Amino acid sequence: MTTTSSTGPTTTGPFCAIVGGKFWYSGGVNTFAVFTWLVGASTSIVLTFVYPSPIGATIPTFAVSFVLYLTWALPRRNQLSASTPGRRLADVPQHK
Repeated sequence: MTTTSSTGPTTTGPFCAIVGGKFWYSGGVNTFAVFTWLVGASTSIVLTFVYPSPIGATIPTFAVSFVLYLTWALPRRNQLSASTPGRRLADVPQHK
């Protein structure tokens, strides 16, 4: 349900109350993804201005970010799927 206040639309409803699910992060922020993004941005800056790469900065930056996040995410994938049962939004009781 969406309501409008003086500050703009506000979303309320059952999906806002789900805590600790498969995609729940610290305060709604995936800190390792932010860390990976910072490493990727740093890699891009280094490969653009400090040590220019003959193939450019985009492909190596993507590869570094991909490998870094994958090495963090893959081991946790099985932990989360085994410990947290999946929930669909349709299965959450509606608040009226």
